[in-house]
Amino acid sequence: MTKLIAIDIDGTLVGPGTRIISDRTRRAINQAVRQGAVVTIATGRRLRATLPIADQIGLAVPIICLNGGLIVHSKTLETLYIKFLAADQAMAAIRTIHSGGRAAYTYRHTNTPPDVFYQISNDYEESVRSFEGAEGVERVSDLLAQGCDGIQRIMCFGTESEVREVATLCEAALLPDATRLYVTRSDNWHLEVYPSGISKAQGVARMAASLGIERQEIIAIGDGLNDLELIEYAGLGVAMGNAPPNVKAVADLVTDSQENDGVAKVLEDLFRVAGT
Repeated sequence: MTKLIAIDIDGTLVGPGTRIISDRTRRAINQAVRQGAVVTIATGRRLRATLPIADQIGLAVPIICLNGGLIVHSKTLETLYIKFLAADQAMAAIRTIHSGGRAAYTYRHTNTPPDVFYQISNDYEESVRSFEGAEGVERVSDLLAQGCDGIQRIMCFGTESEVREVATLCEAALLPDATRLYVTRSDNWHLEVYPSGISKAQGVARMAASLGIERQEIIAIGDGLNDLELIEYAGLGVAMGNAPPNVKAVADLVTDSQENDGVAKVLEDLFRVAGT
């Protein structure tokens, strides 16, 4: 029996440039809930960017943000789990990213903005455009001068080759202390640094344990590189049709693409709901 369904957002529930979940997908999720499943979100997004998606589905449960580094109740906003980077490791990650010519973005958990800070490391960076004017995001002149306590995630953005170059620098500079760090990518354009013990799989496992749910009673649906561990962990791991080959390879089931309502289709099949 399925008791917990953990679903990724970007590339799974919504596509590039979209913020609205399809009616068909919302109906399928609601039907799964009516049949007794707990549905949650497991995303790399920060809380501020996750809550509008949770509201569309009507969730009133803990949701998993920052790839498992933050678990917050979607309605009460009670923080149920949070983990921070050690200050020295955050400082090292910022310096390493800047040395690769990219802007470093630091994420902190707060109910009042700003919660993301960044510093430009060169004259201009194309990746900054996606954050200009975004809610809760603030540019500062010196990230290190702010102090490095209370940081949950550090990210950089760029082209695939730019991110690969910074990843190589991070592996050389940061991973010798891998027991304290987790370096991952949600796709080929985002590099993310977390404290160790953080992943979507760990976040879902923590939530499941709090609810008395066993691993084999969990379904996970995702498309990204940061969904690999979760899809492998779940009793039924589902990859989206738009997922890369290495994500599909670890899945028990591959559904249709996000654009073609892949989440709805798999839930309709599992919960015997007629699609539309």
